[in-house]
Amino acid sequence: MWRLSCAALVAAALALPSPPAHALEVERSATPIGERPSALGETSLGSSRWSPASLPASTFVPRTEGGSLSSSGGGTLPSSAGGSSFRLDEVPSRLRERTRTLLGEFGARDEADGRIRITLLGDVLFDFDKSEVRPDARPVLNRLAELLAGYRQAAVAIEGHTDAKGDDDYNQALSERRAAAVKAYLAQRNAGAARLSTRGFGESRPVAPNTTPDGADDPEGRQRNRRVEFVIGPGTR
Repeated sequence: MWRLSCAALVAAALALPSPPAHALEVERSATPIGERPSALGETSLGSSRWSPASLPASTFVPRTEGGSLSSSGGGTLPSSAGGSSFRLDEVPSRLRERTRTLLGEFGARDEADGRIRITLLGDVLFDFDKSEVRPDARPVLNRLAELLAGYRQAAVAIEGHTDAKGDDDYNQALSERRAAAVKAYLAQRNAGAARLSTRGFGESRPVAPNTTPDGADDPEGRQRNRRVEFVIGPGTR
């Protein structure tokens, strides 16, 4: 009797229908919660999981001129951007693909004279009226240091800019202090202090109007003018 019951159970199990193939595919492709990317991740250079895509688009000053890339973060560098090369032939082959990706993420601009320009909003790097790098801006600058490692032989100019609100001399001094603070941070991240130079332009080089056509204050324009630009040589010094 026992042997017959076992045989009956085995036969019943074999008769059960197999799960559909698409169900198995869904189960295999599901990403465990613990493996989902974090918003910022660690901040140490080389191990940071931060991506500009995790920050709001306002982190970057929009660039619409020729040879520019998306400023909203998370972009990739086209293989042929209207003849723009971003001097990738200078980058060691082992770093070239990574540098290409970072150039896209930062919305880098390949200028006509061969220089590469990257622009970050000052509001992301600094608190209001301050020149100390914000702790939550460190992942951004860590990624930038990683990018600069690809252009190890190039000089890099760090340029500070402010909006037009306040005294001219005060804004000039603030832009200089901010550029110097960024240089100090990048030097700590092995970006090569000897090749980093700084300059403050105060409010003298706006990229957007500080006021509307009727003379009213333009907060968005002023935000774009508060920025730090990084110019990767040649001819930077």
